[in-house]
Amino acid sequence: MMKIKKLFLYVLPALLLPGCLAAQDVPKGSLNIFTENVRLHTDGEKRLSIEFDINPGGILISADEQLVMNPLITDHRGNSLALPSVFVNGRRRNRVERRMKQISRHTPEPEMVYKVVRAGRKGGVDKIRYRAAVAYEPWMDNAGLYLQSEFCGCGGNGQEFAERLVAASMGDTAPDLAGRDGGDDGTTGPVPGATAGASCTLTAGGCALTPYITFFEPARENVKRRSEEGSAYITYLPGSALLQPSLADNHGELEKIAESLSLAGSDAQGNLAITGVSITSWASPEGSWDTNMKLSQKRADALKRYIEDGFSLPGGCRLTSEGKGEDWEKLAELVQADPHVESKAEVLRIMTQVGIFDGREKQLMDLAGGRPYRYLMQRYFPLLRRSDYRIEYTVPVFGLEYGKEILEHRPGMLSQYELYRIAFSYPMGSPMFCKVFHTARILFPTDRTSQFNLGATCLLEGKAGEAGALLQGFENDPLAWNNLGVLYMMQGRYKDAHAYLNRAVGSGNREAVENLKILGEMWNPKEK
Repeated sequence: MMKIKKLFLYVLPALLLPGCLAAQDVPKGSLNIFTENVRLHTDGEKRLSIEFDINPGGILISADEQLVMNPLITDHRGNSLALPSVFVNGRRRNRVERRMKQISRHTPEPEMVYKVVRAGRKGGVDKIRYRAAVAYEPWMDNAGLYLQSEFCGCGGNGQEFAERLVAASMGDTAPDLAGRDGGDDGTTGPVPGATAGASCTLTAGGCALTPYITFFEPARENVKRRSEEGSAYITYLPGSALLQPSLADNHGELEKIAESLSLAGSDAQGNLAITGVSITSWASPEGSWDTNMKLSQKRADALKRYIEDGFSLPGGCRLTSEGKGEDWEKLAELVQADPHVESKAEVLRIMTQVGIFDGREKQLMDLAGGRPYRYLMQRYFPLLRRSDYRIEYTVPVFGLEYGKEILEHRPGMLSQYELYRIAFSYPMGSPMFCKVFHTARILFPTDRTSQFNLGATCLLEGKAGEAGALLQGFENDPLAWNNLGVLYMMQGRYKDAHAYLNRAVGSGNREAVENLKILGEMWNPKEK
C-alpha cells in the first residue's frame, strides 16, 4: 500500500501566455492563499508589468497577528528581484504599527511597501489587486514569479512560511530584444521551439491554458540503508588460500575493496556507518567438487581476515565469509552470451542437464576432442575464480544544499524524499526539476511514487505518450484522477478527461474543479 502524506499541486510551467495564466492553489498545510487573474506584459520602454490578484479569503488573522506577503522574481542560478511587500495587520497589530511608525524611524522603506491592509473585525481579508513594474533583465527569461507568505505573531517571529508559484515562466513576456515575434501590445507569443508535436499547452480561443499537475510526496526514510557491491579477482597459487597482495594484479583488486569501504565508511561530513560486510568466494571447475568447495571457503576466510586486520570497522559491524565452490551458473551465462563457443548447444545441454556427480566435467572434456573445454578453461575459468563482496551502511539525512552536491556525485545516497525536496527547490518544469525526477525513477525503479511523479514530470515536459505509460495502473487511485484528466486533455480525449476530473472533484480534489473550468474552455460536453 502506498503511503502518501501530502499532495502538492502545481501548474504546468511551459508556454504561459500573457493574460491567460490560470489561477493556482497552494500545497496542503501552507497558508490558504490563492493567486489568480495573473497578467504579465511589457511596454515600449522595456519594462515588465506584473498584475495579479491575491485572495487570502481562506485565512483569519487575529487581532495581534500580521501576514507579510513578498512577491519575488527568481531563477535557479541565484538571480532574484524582490518586489514591494503587502502587509496585512490584525486590528490591534495595526494600531501598534501606526504608533511605531509615528515614534520610530525603523520602519520599512516606502518603496518596499506596496500596501498595508487591516483585517476585518472577524479577521477576514478582502482580495488585493497587486500591480508593479520593473526594468526587464535578460535573466528573467528563465525566472518565475513567486509569492512568499509569512504569518507573524505578536512577537514578530514567523510562525508559518510558504512560497507559491504565481507564474512559472517570465520569459514569455520578454521584450523584443533579440528578434522575438511580439504582438502589437508589446507582449510576445509562445517561446519558439518549446515542444514539437507533444505540446503540454492546452489552447482555447487563442489563449494558452495551463492545468494543474499533481505530485506525490514520498514517505521519509527513518533509516537510509545502502550498499556497495563488487567483485575482486584475486590470484592465488594453485591449491593455496594464502592471500599475497604482491602476486599478479592482487594489489589493484584489493584496492577496489578498499575504495568501496572508504566510500561507504564516510562522506565529506564523516557521517556514514558501515553495518555489515559479506564475502562470497567462488572456484572454477578444475579438480574435484569437494576440493573446490573447501578451497573457496578458505579463500573467503583469508579475504575476511585481510579486511579485519587492515581496516577499522565499527564495533557493531557484522563481517561474514562463505565459500560457494564451482560457479557453473555463471559459466553457463558466459557461454550463452558467446557466439564463438564450439558446439555451443551441446555444451549448454551438458552443463544444465548432466549432474556434477554424473560426469558433467568428463563429458565436456570429451566433447569435440576437448576443444570447447580448453576454450572455456582459457577464456572463462579465470572469471569464475573471484570473491564477490557486499558492503552495507547507513546514510544520514542530508540538508537541501548538501543534498544537491551529493546528487552530482553519489545520487544513490539520497532518499526519494530528499530528491523530491531538491526538485522543488528549482523552478517547476525547469531542466533541473525534471532531471531530478528522472533520477529518482532510475534509483527507485519499482517504487509506485517515483513512477507517478515521473509521469507527472512527463506531463510537464509535454510527453503525453510517456506520461500515459507511466500512469497505467493508477486508474482506480483517487489521488491520480486529476493527472489522468490532464493527460486526456492533452491527448484530445475530452470525454475521458471530463469523466476523470469529475471523479476527482467527487473525491474532494479542489484543483480538479479548476481543471474542469479549463476543459470547459476547450470542449462543450453537449457537443457530439
